[in-house]
Amino acid sequence: MKAFMMLAVTAVMLALSGAGHAQGPAPITENTKIADVIADPAFGDFGRLLFPTDTNYYGGDTLGTLSLTWY
Repeated sequence: MKAFMMLAVTAVMLALSGAGHAQGPAPITENTKIADVIADPAFGDFGRLLFPTDTNYYGGDTLGTLSLTWY
């Protein structure tokens, strides 16, 4: 579970390394809000698919507090 979260955060950080940002990449940290990652223009319409579409399957407001329900 923890490895999956680290992989997801790493993928988000790599994807935001400059694509779609006119003034350079936005710093992504553990304090970055999940909603900000979803709305980032680098992902276009696909940002909503980075995290479970049903909010009952994850909790937390930031990447650092993200907790995923895994079956």
